[in-house]
Amino acid sequence: MGAASLGSLGNIVGWPIFMTLDILAGLFWGAVSGEWKGASRRALIYNWMGVAVLVVAIAVISSGNAA
Repeated sequence: MGAASLGSLGNIVGWPIFMTLDILAGLFWGAVSGEWKGASRRALIYNWMGVAVLVVAIAVISSGNAA
């Protein structure tokens, strides 16, 4: 439904947004349940760097298709 609401960009931008939200939801619930409690600081940094890469990738895809 969300991809249809985005119009012509739905197929291009909708899937990366959906997958990023899936990953963020998994990370959130993993943190809430204590899954990340014993993780090293390095693992947490890699985790958040990966999230940042996903967010930047969505921004790049969105801006590239907006033109």
